[in-house]
Amino acid sequence: MTSAVWIKQRLKRAWFGKDSSEDIADRRSAEIVGFRPSPDEHTVFMAFEQAAFGVALISPDGRLLRVNQALCQMLGYSYQEILGLGVQGITHPADPHDLIQMGQILAGADNHCQTERRYLHKLGHTIWGLSSIWLIRDSQRQPLYFISQVQNVTGYKQTEDALLRNQNLLQGIVEGTPDVIFVKDHQGRYVIVNAAGSRLLGKPMEEIIGRDDEDLFPWEEAHRVLNLDHQIMESGEARAYELAITVEGVTRAFLFTKTPYRNYAGQIAGLVVVARDITDHQRAAENLENSRSELRALSAQLQSVREEERMRIAREIHDELGQVLTGLKMDVVSLTKRMAEANAQTDWHMLKERSQSIATLINNAILTVRKISTELRPGLLDAVGLTAAIEWQAKEFEKRTGIKCELSLPQTNVELDQSRSVAVFRVFQEILTNVTRHAQATNVSIILKTQGTNLFLEARDNGRGIRASEFSNPKSLGLLGMRERALLLGGEFNIRGVRGKGTTVTVRIPLGENAANPSPSTP
Repeated sequence: MTSAVWIKQRLKRAWFGKDSSEDIADRRSAEIVGFRPSPDEHTVFMAFEQAAFGVALISPDGRLLRVNQALCQMLGYSYQEILGLGVQGITHPADPHDLIQMGQILAGADNHCQTERRYLHKLGHTIWGLSSIWLIRDSQRQPLYFISQVQNVTGYKQTEDALLRNQNLLQGIVEGTPDVIFVKDHQGRYVIVNAAGSRLLGKPMEEIIGRDDEDLFPWEEAHRVLNLDHQIMESGEARAYELAITVEGVTRAFLFTKTPYRNYAGQIAGLVVVARDITDHQRAAENLENSRSELRALSAQLQSVREEERMRIAREIHDELGQVLTGLKMDVVSLTKRMAEANAQTDWHMLKERSQSIATLINNAILTVRKISTELRPGLLDAVGLTAAIEWQAKEFEKRTGIKCELSLPQTNVELDQSRSVAVFRVFQEILTNVTRHAQATNVSIILKTQGTNLFLEARDNGRGIRASEFSNPKSLGLLGMRERALLLGGEFNIRGVRGKGTTVTVRIPLGENAANPSPSTP
Protein backbone atom coordinates (compact mmCIF):
# COMPACT_ATOMS: atom_id res chain seq x y z
CA MET A 1 0.00 0.00 0.00
CA THR A 2 1.38 3.43 -0.95
CA SER A 3 1.81 6.13 1.66
CA ALA A 4 -0.68 8.35 -0.18
CA VAL A 5 -3.39 5.71 0.00
CA TRP A 6 -2.55 5.09 3.61
CA ILE A 7 -2.87 8.81 4.41
CA LYS A 8 -6.21 8.94 2.63
CA GLN A 9 -7.55 5.99 4.59
CA ARG A 10 -6.32 7.32 7.94
CA LEU A 11 -7.80 10.75 7.25
CA LYS A 12 -11.14 9.34 6.30
CA ARG A 13 -11.17 7.06 9.35
CA ALA A 14 -9.88 9.70 11.79
CA TRP A 15 -11.99 12.56 10.49
CA PHE A 16 -15.21 11.02 9.33
CA GLY A 17 -15.45 7.43 10.49
CA LYS A 18 -16.92 8.01 14.00
CA ASP A 19 -17.63 11.73 14.01
CA SER A 20 -21.04 13.22 14.44
CA SER A 21 -22.50 15.81 12.15
CA GLU A 22 -21.71 18.46 14.80
CA ASP A 23 -18.04 17.50 14.71
CA ILE A 24 -18.05 17.72 10.94
CA ALA A 25 -19.62 21.16 11.13
CA ASP A 26 -17.05 22.25 13.69
CA ARG A 27 -14.23 21.13 11.42
CA ARG A 28 -15.76 22.88 8.42
CA SER A 29 -15.84 26.03 10.53
CA ALA A 30 -12.23 25.40 11.51
CA GLU A 31 -11.25 25.48 7.79
CA ILE A 32 -11.97 29.18 7.75
CA VAL A 33 -9.41 30.00 10.47
CA GLY A 34 -6.95 27.20 9.78
CA PHE A 35 -6.68 23.46 9.97
CA ARG A 36 -6.24 22.08 13.52
CA PRO A 37 -6.05 18.27 13.78
CA SER A 38 -7.33 16.45 16.86
CA PRO A 39 -4.99 14.33 18.99
CA ASP A 40 -6.27 11.18 17.24
CA GLU A 41 -5.17 12.64 13.91
CA HIS A 42 -1.64 13.46 15.10
CA THR A 43 -0.13 10.24 13.73
CA VAL A 44 -1.68 10.86 10.34
CA PHE A 45 -0.26 14.35 10.14
CA MET A 46 3.16 13.15 11.24
CA ALA A 47 3.13 10.90 8.19
CA PHE A 48 1.81 13.87 6.18
CA GLU A 49 4.71 16.05 7.27
CA GLN A 50 7.43 13.40 6.90
CA ALA A 51 6.41 12.14 3.47
CA ALA A 52 9.27 12.18 0.94
CA PHE A 53 6.99 13.61 -1.73
CA GLY A 54 4.94 16.79 -1.73
CA VAL A 55 1.48 16.62 -0.15
CA ALA A 56 -1.19 19.31 0.11
CA LEU A 57 -4.68 19.51 1.58
CA ILE A 58 -6.96 21.61 -0.60
CA SER A 59 -10.45 22.83 0.14
CA PRO A 60 -13.19 22.28 -2.46
CA ASP A 61 -12.97 25.98 -3.41
CA GLY A 62 -9.24 25.66 -4.13
CA ARG A 63 -7.60 27.09 -1.01
CA LEU A 64 -4.42 25.45 0.24
CA LEU A 65 -5.16 24.41 3.80
CA ARG A 66 -1.93 22.65 4.58
CA VAL A 67 1.25 21.60 2.75
CA ASN A 68 4.13 19.46 3.95
CA GLN A 69 7.80 20.40 4.10
CA ALA A 70 8.70 18.25 1.08
CA LEU A 71 6.46 20.38 -1.16
CA CYS A 72 8.00 23.57 0.24
CA GLN A 73 11.51 22.30 -0.45
CA MET A 74 10.53 21.08 -3.91
CA LEU A 75 9.31 24.54 -4.95
CA GLY A 76 11.70 26.66 -2.85
CA TYR A 77 8.97 28.53 -0.92
CA SER A 78 8.26 28.82 2.77
CA TYR A 79 5.09 27.37 4.23
CA GLN A 80 3.31 30.72 4.38
CA GLU A 81 4.46 31.73 0.87
CA ILE A 82 2.94 28.63 -0.68
CA LEU A 83 -0.33 29.08 1.18
CA GLY A 84 -0.43 32.67 -0.05
CA LEU A 85 0.22 31.73 -3.68
CA GLY A 86 -2.48 29.11 -3.82
CA VAL A 87 -2.90 26.37 -6.40
CA GLN A 88 -2.74 28.66 -9.44
CA GLY A 89 0.35 30.51 -8.22
CA ILE A 90 2.59 27.45 -8.10
CA THR A 91 1.45 25.85 -11.39
CA HIS A 92 3.02 26.68 -14.79
CA PRO A 93 0.58 28.97 -16.64
CA ALA A 94 0.69 26.78 -19.76
CA ASP A 95 -0.43 23.66 -17.87
CA PRO A 96 -3.81 22.83 -16.27
CA HIS A 97 -3.72 23.46 -12.49
CA ASP A 98 -5.34 21.48 -9.69
CA LEU A 99 -8.53 23.56 -9.74
CA ILE A 100 -9.35 22.28 -13.23
CA GLN A 101 -8.87 18.67 -12.20
CA MET A 102 -10.73 19.26 -8.96
CA GLY A 103 -13.65 20.62 -10.93
CA GLN A 104 -13.60 17.55 -13.16
CA ILE A 105 -13.60 15.28 -10.09
CA LEU A 106 -16.43 17.19 -8.44
CA ALA A 107 -18.45 16.94 -11.66
CA GLY A 108 -17.86 13.21 -12.11
CA ALA A 109 -18.16 10.00 -10.23
CA ASP A 110 -14.42 9.27 -10.06
CA ASN A 111 -12.71 10.51 -6.87
CA HIS A 112 -9.18 10.36 -8.27
CA CYS A 113 -7.10 11.61 -11.21
CA GLN A 114 -3.40 11.66 -12.07
CA THR A 115 -1.43 13.78 -14.54
CA GLU A 116 2.00 15.25 -15.27
CA ARG A 117 2.34 19.00 -15.06
CA ARG A 118 4.94 21.71 -14.57
CA TYR A 119 5.31 23.72 -11.38
CA LEU A 120 7.12 27.02 -10.93
CA HIS A 121 10.08 27.11 -8.57
CA LYS A 122 10.67 30.26 -6.59
CA LEU A 123 13.95 30.83 -8.48
CA GLY A 124 12.08 30.78 -11.81
CA HIS A 125 12.92 27.36 -13.25
CA THR A 126 10.41 24.62 -13.96
CA ILE A 127 9.77 21.54 -11.86
CA TRP A 128 8.04 18.58 -13.44
CA GLY A 129 5.63 16.83 -11.08
CA LEU A 130 3.42 13.75 -11.21
CA SER A 131 0.26 15.01 -9.54
CA SER A 132 -2.33 12.68 -8.00
CA ILE A 133 -5.50 14.12 -6.49
CA TRP A 134 -8.09 12.33 -4.34
CA LEU A 135 -11.42 13.74 -3.15
CA ILE A 136 -12.49 12.90 0.39
CA ARG A 137 -16.23 12.93 0.98
CA ASP A 138 -18.29 12.73 4.18
CA SER A 139 -20.84 10.10 4.96
CA GLN A 140 -23.38 12.03 2.93
CA ARG A 141 -21.06 11.95 -0.09
CA GLN A 142 -20.47 15.65 0.25
CA PRO A 143 -16.95 16.86 -0.68
CA LEU A 144 -14.74 17.79 2.28
CA TYR A 145 -11.14 18.00 1.16
CA PHE A 146 -8.79 17.13 -1.65
CA ILE A 147 -5.48 15.41 -0.99
CA SER A 148 -2.89 16.29 -3.63
CA GLN A 149 0.29 14.27 -3.90
CA VAL A 150 3.12 15.70 -6.06
CA GLN A 151 6.12 13.56 -6.93
CA ASN A 152 9.14 15.36 -8.41
CA VAL A 153 9.82 13.71 -11.77
CA THR A 154 12.04 16.45 -13.22
CA GLY A 155 15.00 14.07 -13.48
CA TYR A 156 12.87 11.49 -15.26
CA LYS A 157 11.52 14.12 -17.65
CA GLN A 158 15.01 15.42 -18.39
CA THR A 159 16.15 11.87 -19.06
CA GLU A 160 13.09 11.30 -21.20
CA ASP A 161 13.70 14.53 -23.14
CA ALA A 162 17.37 13.64 -23.61
CA LEU A 163 16.38 10.19 -24.81
CA LEU A 164 13.84 11.71 -27.20
CA ARG A 165 16.43 14.17 -28.54
CA ASN A 166 18.91 11.35 -29.02
CA GLN A 167 16.25 9.28 -30.78
CA ASN A 168 15.39 12.20 -33.05
CA LEU A 169 19.08 12.79 -33.72
CA LEU A 170 19.61 9.12 -34.50
CA GLN A 171 16.52 9.14 -36.71
CA GLY A 172 17.81 12.22 -38.54
CA ILE A 173 21.21 10.62 -39.08
CA VAL A 174 19.72 7.31 -40.22
CA GLU A 175 17.25 8.93 -42.60
CA GLY A 176 19.60 11.65 -43.80
CA THR A 177 22.38 9.37 -44.98
CA PRO A 178 22.25 8.06 -48.56
CA ASP A 179 23.64 4.74 -47.33
CA VAL A 180 21.38 1.80 -46.63
CA ILE A 181 21.05 1.18 -42.87
CA PHE A 182 19.51 -1.87 -41.19
CA VAL A 183 19.51 -2.84 -37.52
CA LYS A 184 18.75 -6.48 -36.71
CA ASP A 185 18.15 -8.11 -33.35
CA HIS A 186 19.82 -11.35 -32.23
CA GLN A 187 17.15 -13.43 -33.98
CA GLY A 188 17.73 -11.62 -37.27
CA ARG A 189 14.56 -9.53 -37.16
CA TYR A 190 14.74 -6.03 -38.61
CA VAL A 191 14.19 -3.40 -35.90
CA ILE A 192 15.37 -0.27 -37.77
CA VAL A 193 15.27 0.35 -41.53
CA ASN A 194 15.88 3.71 -43.20
CA ALA A 195 14.30 4.96 -46.43
CA ALA A 196 17.31 3.87 -48.52
CA GLY A 197 17.00 0.37 -47.06
CA SER A 198 13.30 0.30 -47.87
CA ARG A 199 14.07 1.21 -51.50
CA LEU A 200 16.79 -1.44 -51.68
CA LEU A 201 14.46 -4.18 -50.44
CA GLY A 202 11.60 -2.87 -52.55
CA LYS A 203 9.13 -2.91 -49.67
CA PRO A 204 7.60 -0.29 -47.35
CA MET A 205 9.10 -0.07 -43.87
CA GLU A 206 6.03 -1.47 -42.14
CA GLU A 207 6.43 -4.67 -44.18
CA ILE A 208 10.08 -5.01 -43.13
CA ILE A 209 10.16 -4.11 -39.42
CA GLY A 210 9.74 -7.19 -37.23
CA ARG A 211 10.48 -9.64 -40.03
CA ASP A 212 13.63 -11.60 -40.78
CA ASP A 213 15.39 -12.49 -44.01
CA GLU A 214 13.36 -15.69 -44.44
CA ASP A 215 10.25 -13.53 -44.77
CA LEU A 216 11.86 -11.25 -47.37
CA PHE A 217 14.18 -13.38 -49.54
CA PRO A 218 14.22 -16.82 -51.15
CA TRP A 219 15.11 -19.63 -48.75
CA GLU A 220 18.64 -20.25 -50.03
CA GLU A 221 19.62 -16.57 -50.06
CA ALA A 222 18.02 -15.93 -46.65
CA HIS A 223 19.93 -18.80 -45.00
CA ARG A 224 23.19 -17.65 -46.53
CA VAL A 225 22.64 -14.17 -45.02
CA LEU A 226 21.53 -15.56 -41.65
CA ASN A 227 24.54 -17.89 -41.42
CA LEU A 228 26.87 -14.98 -42.13
CA ASP A 229 25.09 -12.84 -39.51
CA HIS A 230 25.43 -15.58 -36.88
CA GLN A 231 29.15 -15.96 -37.65
CA ILE A 232 29.67 -12.22 -37.19
CA MET A 233 27.73 -12.15 -33.91
CA GLU A 234 29.61 -15.18 -32.59
CA SER A 235 32.99 -13.67 -33.47
CA GLY A 236 32.03 -10.21 -32.21
CA GLU A 237 34.02 -8.62 -35.05
CA ALA A 238 32.80 -6.41 -37.89
CA ARG A 239 33.02 -7.67 -41.44
CA ALA A 240 32.87 -5.95 -44.84
CA TYR A 241 32.17 -7.48 -48.22
CA GLU A 242 30.93 -6.48 -51.68
CA LEU A 243 27.71 -7.75 -53.18
CA ALA A 244 25.94 -7.15 -56.51
CA ILE A 245 22.20 -6.54 -56.13
CA THR A 246 19.59 -5.89 -58.80
CA VAL A 247 17.54 -2.83 -57.90
CA GLU A 248 14.59 -1.89 -60.14
CA GLY A 249 16.01 -3.99 -62.95
CA VAL A 250 19.53 -2.49 -62.72
CA THR A 251 22.42 -4.42 -61.18
CA ARG A 252 24.46 -2.28 -58.79
CA ALA A 253 27.43 -3.00 -56.53
CA PHE A 254 27.17 -2.45 -52.76
CA LEU A 255 29.77 -2.49 -50.00
CA PHE A 256 28.20 -4.11 -46.92
CA THR A 257 29.60 -3.51 -43.44
CA LYS A 258 28.10 -5.55 -40.59
CA THR A 259 29.00 -4.63 -37.02
CA PRO A 260 27.70 -6.34 -33.83
CA TYR A 261 26.14 -4.08 -31.19
CA ARG A 262 25.81 -4.84 -27.48
CA ASN A 263 23.14 -4.26 -24.85
CA TYR A 264 23.59 -2.63 -21.44
CA ALA A 265 24.96 -5.91 -20.05
CA GLY A 266 27.68 -6.06 -22.71
CA GLN A 267 26.07 -8.96 -24.55
CA ILE A 268 25.79 -8.93 -28.34
CA ALA A 269 22.19 -8.01 -29.11
CA GLY A 270 22.25 -7.87 -32.90
CA LEU A 271 23.85 -6.28 -35.94
CA VAL A 272 24.13 -2.84 -37.50
CA VAL A 273 24.26 -3.23 -41.28
CA VAL A 274 25.43 -0.37 -43.52
CA ALA A 275 25.41 -0.81 -47.31
CA ARG A 276 26.95 1.79 -49.60
CA ASP A 277 26.31 1.93 -53.34
CA ILE A 278 29.79 1.79 -54.89
CA THR A 279 28.69 1.28 -58.48
CA ASP A 280 29.75 4.75 -59.59
CA HIS A 281 32.98 4.43 -57.62
CA GLN A 282 33.80 1.15 -59.33
CA ARG A 283 32.95 2.60 -62.73
CA ALA A 284 35.15 5.60 -62.01
CA ALA A 285 37.97 3.26 -60.98
CA GLU A 286 37.48 1.22 -64.14
CA ASN A 287 37.38 4.38 -66.27
CA LEU A 288 40.52 5.62 -64.56
CA GLU A 289 42.30 2.36 -65.23
CA ASN A 290 41.08 2.41 -68.84
CA SER A 291 42.30 5.99 -69.17
CA ARG A 292 45.69 4.99 -67.83
CA SER A 293 45.83 2.11 -70.30
CA GLU A 294 44.80 4.43 -73.12
CA LEU A 295 47.38 7.01 -72.11
CA ARG A 296 50.10 4.37 -72.00
CA ALA A 297 49.03 3.09 -75.40
CA LEU A 298 48.80 6.64 -76.74
CA SER A 299 52.24 7.48 -75.40
CA ALA A 300 53.68 4.37 -77.04
CA GLN A 301 51.86 5.22 -80.26
CA LEU A 302 53.18 8.77 -80.20
CA GLN A 303 56.70 7.47 -79.82
CA SER A 304 56.12 5.02 -82.65
CA VAL A 305 54.57 7.69 -84.88
CA ARG A 306 57.41 10.04 -84.09
CA GLU A 307 59.97 7.41 -85.10
CA GLU A 308 58.02 6.49 -88.24
CA GLU A 309 57.81 10.16 -89.20
CA ARG A 310 61.51 10.59 -88.71
CA MET A 311 62.20 7.52 -90.83
CA ARG A 312 59.84 8.74 -93.54
CA ILE A 313 61.37 12.21 -93.61
CA ALA A 314 64.88 10.72 -93.62
CA ARG A 315 63.93 8.36 -96.44
CA GLU A 316 62.38 11.09 -98.55
CA ILE A 317 65.33 13.37 -97.96
CA HIS A 318 67.72 10.54 -98.84
CA ASP A 319 65.79 9.09 -101.76
CA GLU A 320 64.44 12.22 -103.39
CA LEU A 321 66.26 15.27 -102.20
CA GLY A 322 69.55 13.37 -101.81
CA GLN A 323 69.43 12.05 -105.36
CA VAL A 324 68.54 15.47 -106.72
CA LEU A 325 71.42 17.12 -104.84
CA THR A 326 73.85 14.35 -105.90
CA GLY A 327 72.87 14.76 -109.57
CA LEU A 328 73.11 18.52 -109.14
CA LYS A 329 76.61 18.18 -107.69
CA MET A 330 77.74 15.93 -110.54
CA ASP A 331 76.31 18.34 -113.16
CA VAL A 332 77.98 21.32 -111.51
CA VAL A 333 81.36 19.50 -111.45
CA SER A 334 80.94 18.49 -115.09
CA LEU A 335 79.86 22.03 -116.02
CA THR A 336 82.81 23.56 -114.28
CA LYS A 337 85.22 21.20 -116.05
CA ARG A 338 83.72 21.83 -119.48
CA MET A 339 83.69 25.60 -118.97
CA ALA A 340 87.42 25.45 -118.41
CA GLU A 341 87.93 23.48 -121.62
CA ALA A 342 85.37 25.27 -123.86
CA ASN A 343 86.78 27.18 -126.80
CA ALA A 344 84.17 26.82 -129.52
CA GLN A 345 80.64 27.90 -130.12
CA THR A 346 79.36 24.32 -130.02
CA ASP A 347 80.89 23.82 -126.62
CA TRP A 348 79.05 26.88 -125.22
CA HIS A 349 75.79 25.56 -126.64
CA MET A 350 76.30 22.29 -124.78
CA LEU A 351 77.13 24.20 -121.61
CA LYS A 352 73.85 26.10 -121.92
CA GLU A 353 71.94 22.83 -122.12
CA ARG A 354 73.83 21.56 -119.08
CA SER A 355 72.88 24.75 -117.18
CA GLN A 356 69.22 24.25 -117.99
CA SER A 357 69.46 20.67 -116.67
CA ILE A 358 70.97 22.02 -113.46
CA ALA A 359 68.07 24.55 -113.12
CA THR A 360 65.59 21.71 -113.54
CA LEU A 361 67.28 19.74 -110.77
CA ILE A 362 67.18 22.79 -108.53
CA ASN A 363 63.43 23.23 -109.18
CA ASN A 364 62.87 19.56 -108.38
CA ALA A 365 64.80 20.00 -105.12
CA ILE A 366 62.64 23.01 -104.23
CA LEU A 367 59.45 21.06 -104.96
CA THR A 368 60.68 18.15 -102.85
CA VAL A 369 61.46 20.44 -99.91
CA ARG A 370 58.05 22.09 -100.29
CA LYS A 371 56.31 18.70 -100.39
CA ILE A 372 58.03 17.52 -97.19
CA SER A 373 57.32 20.84 -95.49
CA THR A 374 53.65 20.78 -96.53
CA GLU A 375 53.18 17.28 -95.18
CA LEU A 376 54.72 18.35 -91.88
CA ARG A 377 52.56 21.47 -91.67
CA PRO A 378 50.47 22.89 -94.52
CA GLY A 379 51.55 26.40 -95.35
CA LEU A 380 47.97 27.31 -96.20
CA LEU A 381 47.07 26.91 -92.52
CA ASP A 382 49.30 29.87 -91.68
CA ALA A 383 48.86 31.78 -94.89
CA VAL A 384 45.09 31.78 -95.49
CA GLY A 385 43.64 29.94 -92.49
CA LEU A 386 41.79 26.79 -91.51
CA THR A 387 38.99 26.89 -94.09
CA ALA A 388 41.34 27.05 -97.07
CA ALA A 389 43.61 24.40 -95.56
CA ILE A 390 40.70 21.98 -95.15
CA GLU A 391 39.55 22.66 -98.71
CA TRP A 392 43.07 21.97 -100.04
CA GLN A 393 43.43 18.79 -97.96
CA ALA A 394 40.03 17.52 -99.19
CA LYS A 395 41.02 18.01 -102.83
CA GLU A 396 44.34 16.23 -102.25
CA PHE A 397 42.47 13.37 -100.52
CA GLU A 398 40.02 13.06 -103.43
CA LYS A 399 42.85 13.15 -105.99
CA ARG A 400 44.89 10.54 -104.10
CA THR A 401 42.12 8.06 -103.13
CA GLY A 402 39.37 8.58 -105.70
CA ILE A 403 36.82 8.92 -102.87
CA LYS A 404 34.46 11.81 -103.61
CA CYS A 405 34.68 14.54 -101.00
CA GLU A 406 31.75 16.97 -100.65
CA LEU A 407 32.45 20.16 -98.73
CA SER A 408 30.18 22.61 -96.91
CA LEU A 409 32.35 25.44 -95.55
CA PRO A 410 31.72 28.93 -94.14
CA GLN A 411 31.67 31.70 -96.72
CA THR A 412 34.33 33.55 -94.76
CA ASN A 413 37.39 32.11 -93.11
CA VAL A 414 37.10 30.92 -89.51
CA GLU A 415 39.82 32.66 -87.53
CA LEU A 416 41.20 30.59 -84.66
CA ASP A 417 44.32 30.72 -82.58
CA GLN A 418 47.18 28.48 -83.64
CA SER A 419 46.50 25.62 -81.20
CA ARG A 420 42.85 25.33 -82.20
CA SER A 421 43.57 25.57 -85.93
CA VAL A 422 46.20 22.84 -85.75
CA ALA A 423 43.95 20.62 -83.59
CA VAL A 424 40.97 20.88 -85.95
CA PHE A 425 43.15 20.34 -89.02
CA ARG A 426 44.88 17.27 -87.53
CA VAL A 427 41.52 15.81 -86.51
CA PHE A 428 40.31 16.38 -90.08
CA GLN A 429 43.41 14.63 -91.46
CA GLU A 430 42.87 11.67 -89.11
CA ILE A 431 39.21 11.41 -90.16
CA LEU A 432 40.23 11.18 -93.82
CA THR A 433 42.92 8.63 -92.94
CA ASN A 434 40.35 6.43 -91.18
CA VAL A 435 37.96 6.73 -94.13
CA THR A 436 40.76 5.53 -96.40
CA ARG A 437 41.84 2.65 -94.19
CA HIS A 438 38.62 1.33 -92.65
CA ALA A 439 35.40 2.85 -93.99
CA GLN A 440 35.21 1.14 -97.42
CA ALA A 441 33.38 4.27 -98.54
CA THR A 442 32.96 5.93 -101.92
CA ASN A 443 31.78 9.28 -100.63
CA VAL A 444 32.46 11.46 -97.61
CA SER A 445 30.59 14.66 -96.72
CA ILE A 446 32.40 17.36 -94.70
CA ILE A 447 30.62 20.21 -92.87
CA LEU A 448 32.53 22.99 -91.09
CA LYS A 449 30.39 25.59 -89.33
CA THR A 450 30.28 27.95 -86.37
CA GLN A 451 27.39 28.02 -83.95
CA GLY A 452 27.41 30.44 -81.05
CA THR A 453 30.82 30.23 -79.39
CA ASN A 454 31.69 26.82 -80.86
CA LEU A 455 33.16 25.47 -84.07
CA PHE A 456 31.68 22.20 -85.37
CA LEU A 457 33.35 19.79 -87.76
CA GLU A 458 31.22 16.91 -89.04
CA ALA A 459 32.29 14.12 -91.40
CA ARG A 460 29.80 11.54 -92.69
CA ASP A 461 30.78 8.67 -95.01
CA ASN A 462 28.70 5.99 -96.77
CA GLY A 463 30.89 3.06 -95.75
CA ARG A 464 30.35 -0.06 -93.67
CA GLY A 465 29.75 1.80 -90.39
CA ILE A 466 32.03 1.63 -87.37
CA ARG A 467 31.19 -1.00 -84.75
CA ALA A 468 30.83 -0.29 -81.03
CA SER A 469 33.71 -2.65 -80.24
CA GLU A 470 35.98 -0.57 -82.48
CA PHE A 471 35.43 2.88 -81.01
CA SER A 472 35.48 1.51 -77.41
CA ASN A 473 38.71 -0.37 -78.03
CA PRO A 474 41.60 1.28 -76.12
CA LYS A 475 43.89 0.22 -78.99
CA SER A 476 41.98 2.46 -81.46
CA LEU A 477 44.68 5.07 -81.12
CA GLY A 478 43.51 7.24 -84.02
CA LEU A 479 40.13 7.74 -82.35
CA LEU A 480 41.82 8.20 -78.98
CA GLY A 481 44.10 10.88 -80.41
CA MET A 482 41.18 12.80 -81.93
CA ARG A 483 39.22 12.64 -78.68
CA GLU A 484 42.22 13.80 -76.64
CA ARG A 485 42.84 16.75 -78.99
CA ALA A 486 39.22 17.87 -78.58
CA LEU A 487 39.19 17.40 -74.79
CA LEU A 488 42.43 19.32 -74.32
CA LEU A 489 40.73 22.37 -75.86
CA GLY A 490 37.56 21.95 -73.78
CA GLY A 491 35.62 20.42 -76.66
CA GLU A 492 33.90 17.14 -77.47
CA PHE A 493 34.44 14.25 -79.86
CA ASN A 494 31.59 11.92 -80.80
CA ILE A 495 31.45 9.05 -83.25
CA ARG A 496 28.56 6.81 -84.19
CA GLY A 497 28.03 4.23 -86.88
CA VAL A 498 25.15 2.40 -88.50
CA ARG A 499 26.00 -0.94 -89.98
CA GLY A 500 26.01 -0.73 -93.77
CA LYS A 501 25.08 2.97 -93.75
CA GLY A 502 28.30 4.66 -92.76
CA THR A 503 29.96 6.49 -89.88
CA THR A 504 29.47 10.03 -88.58
CA VAL A 505 32.15 11.92 -86.64
CA THR A 506 31.28 15.18 -84.87
CA VAL A 507 33.85 17.45 -83.23
CA ARG A 508 33.04 20.54 -81.17
CA ILE A 509 35.81 23.03 -80.35
CA PRO A 510 35.25 26.29 -78.41
CA LEU A 511 36.19 29.27 -80.57
CA GLY A 512 38.18 30.90 -77.77
CA GLU A 513 38.28 34.49 -76.54
CA ASN A 514 40.25 35.84 -79.50
CA ALA A 515 38.36 33.99 -82.23
CA ALA A 516 36.37 36.04 -84.71
CA ASN A 517 32.79 35.01 -85.23
CA PRO A 518 32.27 35.04 -89.01
CA SER A 519 29.02 35.50 -90.85
CA PRO A 520 26.46 32.69 -90.61
CA SER A 521 27.87 29.49 -92.01
CA THR A 522 26.46 27.47 -94.82
CA PRO A 523 23.86 24.98 -93.53
